[in-house]
Formats: sequence, structure tokens, C-alpha cells
Amino acid sequence: MKKAIMGSLLGITVFAAACATTPSGPPKRYCSDGRELPRWVFTGGAAFPGDRGKVFYGRGEAGGISDSSLRNEAAQNRATGDLAKSFKVAVKSLMDDYRASTGAEGKEAAERHTEAVQRTVVDQTLSGVVLADMCEDTSNGATYALVKLDTDSFENAIEKNRQLGEKMKEFVRQNAEKSFSKLEGATGGNP
Repeated sequence: MKKAIMGSLLGITVFAAACATTPSGPPKRYCSDGRELPRWVFTGGAAFPGDRGKVFYGRGEAGGISDSSLRNEAAQNRATGDLAKSFKVAVKSLMDDYRASTGAEGKEAAERHTEAVQRTVVDQTLSGVVLADMCEDTSNGATYALVKLDTDSFENAIEKNRQLGEKMKEFVRQNAEKSFSKLEGATGGNP
């Protein structure tokens, strides 16, 4: 009986030790600079609930590119595209799904092909977008980029664009008149 009790206690002890050393979740992932992957990598702008209405965020990811400079640029461009989607986006998508099953003499062969294509067109010019953070995941080599646009910078950029827009229109009009005058002089007024 003592052996049974001792065996049970030993089993409970081993079980408790195993439970204590078992990780409670997925393994932690780290950036190449040593910090744990930031929350925004997984949740984008939702990682900053206090900024809602004051700052817009975009998150981009690029992997499978061995050139780190190109990978970083792709991640940042994708983050900017993600941010632009907050303002205006047109999405066209197409999905083809093909299935076939043929049989002969009690044998069957099945075939399946699924293809999804999506084209996203973002028509925005954004001024004031800055890179807020970048992280290279040491576990898979993917680079994550976070860009942000605060509303004050955006409004200032829009106002500057309006002012520049009026000046640019006048510049183009004056230069167009000069160009047409030169063209008429060179051709003697004939088209």
C-alpha cells in the first residue's frame, strides 16, 4: 500500500512539474533588434486605441525577399497602401472554383482547382505619412512596417496643396500660352 501511495505521489509530482514547465501559449517572437514583436504587428492601428480620430495607421508586411533593403521598402509601401485604404479604395475580385470527378471500372479520379485574384486600386495622394516603426521577425525573416498620418499634419498638407495647386494652375496656363505661341511661330500659324 505504501508503494502505491508513493507511486501516486511520484506520478502527481512528475505531472505537476511537467505542467509547470509547459509554455502557456505560442512561443514569443522577436524583432532583429531584440525586442518582442510589437502589438501593432498583429493588430495594426488597433494597437493604439487612444489615438483614434487623431492618427491614422497603416501596417505592411513583406517576406520571402532576400534583399533586406528591398524587403523594407516593400513593407513600407504596403503600409502606406494600407493607410490609403482608410480613405478611398476600389476593390475588384474574381474567384474561380473548378472541380471534376471522373470514374471508370470502379475507380475514381478527382480534380480540384481554386484560384482567387484580387486587385485593389487606391487612388489617394497622402502627404505627411511617416514611418513610425519597423520590425524584422527573427523567426521567419518577414519585415513589418508601421506608418502613421496624424490629422493635423494631413490638414496642413491639404492646405499647402490647395495653395500650390492654384499657383501650379497659373504656372501651367502661362507656360501653355508661351508654348502655343512658339508653336504657331515655328509653323507659321499652320497646324
